[in-house]
Amino acid sequence: ASSGRKGGGSHILKDSESTEAARLRAPRLFANQDGQDLLVEYVEGDNAGKALLSRVSMGIYLGEGYVYHGEGAYLQEERENSDALIFILTTARLLLLQTSQNLNFSSIQWEVSFDQILSLTRDKNAIECWYLSKEVGADGKKNETNIGATGKRSDGLSDIQSKVVHFPTNSIEKLMREVSQLR
Repeated sequence: ASSGRKGGGSHILKDSESTEAARLRAPRLFANQDGQDLLVEYVEGDNAGKALLSRVSMGIYLGEGYVYHGEGAYLQEERENSDALIFILTTARLLLLQTSQNLNFSSIQWEVSFDQILSLTRDKNAIECWYLSKEVGADGKKNETNIGATGKRSDGLSDIQSKVVHFPTNSIEKLMREVSQLR
């Protein structure tokens, strides 16, 4: 015999020796959306990305809004000597993360906010990003490459930098689509 409710919930299966519960609805979680705490459906990829973003710099970027993430990115200059990086796209920036053995911690290998980007060009599975460097890094320390002899921020050609980031084939198309919608 069996009993259950229409429209979701748990469905109880009863037989002579045991009782089993089978979930009929998708799992849910409490999430803050538009300033309200709501019970929303758990979406594996999105929620995994949000969880990862919450582990970066003690969750400082979580408020920017998660857009997309993936694995297998490499900085051009470190491609041969490092493990693959995880990339996360928020509504305000692109982050490249190195995870440690402790999956509850990720360190930023490189980041760029959209207001710093001058140009993004794609060549096959790589993106070259030209951007203005910033005065203060994610760690809160001054980036000495931007500080002139007077101790003040210099706004010149020396502030323009470039990075080439390689992405897996299956990720670069979606990443470029998402970035173009945000900019």
